[in-house]
Amino acid sequence: MPLRRTTGSVESLLFPAGLDWKVPDFSTLYRRQKTLNDAIPYRGGSGPSHLLIDATGIC
Repeated sequence: MPLRRTTGSVESLLFPAGLDWKVPDFSTLYRRQKTLNDAIPYRGGSGPSHLLIDATGIC
């Protein structure tokens, strides 16, 4: 269920911004998270953290 919520959240952010970007469905996100081996270090509370996910299939 968390991946379905993530997909819906991203779609709800893109629509009001007028961006016509395709959001991968939850099953695609589930398959891709299995191959994600990068550890994202915790930096503390010094400010917001930004996580950028490439879902275009180009890389």
